[in-house]
Amino acid sequence: MILPAWKTLKRRVSEQETCQDESLALFRFVTEHQDLYRIYLSLPSDHPLRQAIDQETRALFITRYERLNDTKVPFDFSVMIVEAVTERLIRRYLDNIDKYRPEEMADMHYDIAVQSALNTMKLREGWVLAPRF
Repeated sequence: MILPAWKTLKRRVSEQETCQDESLALFRFVTEHQDLYRIYLSLPSDHPLRQAIDQETRALFITRYERLNDTKVPFDFSVMIVEAVTERLIRRYLDNIDKYRPEEMADMHYDIAVQSALNTMKLREGWVLAPRF
């Protein structure tokens, strides 16, 4: 039940053209599948199902992004930050599902998690989403 849903999420995110659209697709999916997310988040991090989902999610992220340049932040650290902040935002959203709309959560996700990570990455298609400093 959970793995087929994750394949749907993966497809929806993969179809998006911008990081902002990816965030919106994610939070719309969370809204539609609240119960599954609650189950997933209740699993210990070493649970085989959770590890499989986390690996799929990480692989999707890695295939869509690459290093922008040689920075002090290793790529896997950027991925780790996006994963951690994304999970915390999803937990907060599920605890306050009636308080926020998916669009608001997507904006927060983009501003807090994605934009900071994009300071060291770019889309594989070649367009830079974050300014170089």
